[in-house]
Amino acid sequence: MIDPRDDSLTLTEYVLRGDAYRVATETDGLFVTDQPWKVSVDLPALLAEAREHFGDLPD
Repeated sequence: MIDPRDDSLTLTEYVLRGDAYRVATETDGLFVTDQPWKVSVDLPALLAEAREHFGDLPD
């Protein structure tokens, strides 16, 4: 979910290790992974696109 009122987005990747999920990656910039598929997400660009589409929303 994207909230254009926030100053940034943070993506956290969790991976299953043993019997618990662990934080593998946390970023507010460019996220890249190849597991299970190659994916890259530019979080600042995604937030800028959301703001452009939805405009500034009141608090």
